[in-house]
Amino acid sequence: YQRRVHGDDEVKGNGLIFLNEIGLDPGIDHLATIKVIDDAKKEGGKVVHYESWCGGLPSPDCCDNPLGYKFSWSPIGALRALLNNAVYLENGEQVKVPKERVLYHTFEREVNMSLNLEGYANRDSLKYIKTYNLQDAATVIRGTLRYKGFCEIVRAFIELGLLESQKVSLEAAEISFAELIDTLLQEGLPNPHNISVELITPILDDQGLVSYGEKAVKILKKVFGNAEYANLEQTQLLKISKRILKTMKFIDAFDTSAQKLKNGGRTILEIFCDHLQKKLVYKPGEKDAVYMQHIFKVLYPNGKKKTITSTLIRFGTEKRSAMATLVGTPTAIATQLVLDGVITKTGVIMPDSREIYEPVLQKLAEVGIVLQEETD
Repeated sequence: YQRRVHGDDEVKGNGLIFLNEIGLDPGIDHLATIKVIDDAKKEGGKVVHYESWCGGLPSPDCCDNPLGYKFSWSPIGALRALLNNAVYLENGEQVKVPKERVLYHTFEREVNMSLNLEGYANRDSLKYIKTYNLQDAATVIRGTLRYKGFCEIVRAFIELGLLESQKVSLEAAEISFAELIDTLLQEGLPNPHNISVELITPILDDQGLVSYGEKAVKILKKVFGNAEYANLEQTQLLKISKRILKTMKFIDAFDTSAQKLKNGGRTILEIFCDHLQKKLVYKPGEKDAVYMQHIFKVLYPNGKKKTITSTLIRFGTEKRSAMATLVGTPTAIATQLVLDGVITKTGVIMPDSREIYEPVLQKLAEVGIVLQEETD
């Protein structure tokens, strides 16, 4: 989002309101963040640390696959979003994470006592320093939340080449996912961890993959050939290997008789997304969850410090997903507030002023959407 966009003067000149970023993320995150920052400034404080985390995931009772994830939007968009560089501010220093390291550069996030997730930095966090007037902050990071283990698995997908935009080497009109995997497993891969069928036999037995031992070894050699795993101890390697092979079995990487996928000159990523859309789908009646948390550290003139957390946890119902509720409701409320003449600011705008965030947050609270604030 950029405030000064082409056409802003024209929009203002015509007395129009183009209110952007008023869904969930972006949207509710802006409302909650700017409210806390404004409240702190009113008390003479300055925000010296800011984190913003959000994730849309299956509800724990519907989390029945090894990734801990199901698609609620375009699979290709969701996977491509994992292939972006990230930059954020930590203790006054810019941290730049190249796209190939983003999922190795993860954070543990304890949203509450019963919910310990993992997160990764989301694109460019530095632009929010200006957006939120966080010039006094030494740490500014915005990130995505996932259930633990997700990043390990997607790293494996990336190492295997499943997110590549090149065309499949096979000419057949239809191929199984197992056949696609075979095209990505070349001979003579480096094996710095001495992975062998003998080493992983207990995992193969456990997963019912004994007859696919050589293929399993090739998969693991390709994954663990990344230098990020250079110092991995064998115990941890076997733990991750078990999760990877369980996932690969779940997505039919070993079963050549599984449902065929259309080839037709499509890219590896397109075929993979088509396949995942069938495997990682919400079934009728299944529920999702949205977890959002902002963490502020505020310094006051008398030297006192406060940590403020603003948390939203929402579970879907059999009739409506949490994601749909949290994206659609603030949009509908803001629209009504414009029609009622409560929001009057013209131009191409975002919800970054008290005139907008206060009435929207109030109306959200009236329908049960509230960010719980806690101060430590």
